[in-house]
Amino acid sequence: MISAHRLRVIEAVLLFSVTPVLCHLFSWRLLLSLSGARIESASPHLNLALSPTARAVRDAVAVAVRRLPWKPLCLRQALVAACMLRLRGRRSVLCLGVRREGDSIGAHAWLVLTGKDGGVVCGAENMGNFRALKQQN
Repeated sequence: MISAHRLRVIEAVLLFSVTPVLCHLFSWRLLLSLSGARIESASPHLNLALSPTARAVRDAVAVAVRRLPWKPLCLRQALVAACMLRLRGRRSVLCLGVRREGDSIGAHAWLVLTGKDGGVVCGAENMGNFRALKQQN
């Protein structure tokens, strides 16, 4: 019998495998809508999400990233985590940040689950170095 954790890792691997194709076929706006995530500004100084669902998704995404033969970037990791949360009835917030790196600019994405048990689901490792972008209405 396969454990629930292993099934979530398989789910994440499958989503990582189809995400590049979906990104070429559909707009990011549509993919974000399907994932249930919305783009908002959030503090780069949040704690990790305490929700058992968010922690299970975070762990599955992290294991999948380590096992894949390629390294999905933070935006794809956030999109996969958002999809997995949506399938479990939770909506999330995608946050984007930038930082200056000498003459160039670096970017980072992290996913946040809102609410009392919320916090960062994925992308926490580097987000403190980035300034969150504010959404323009």
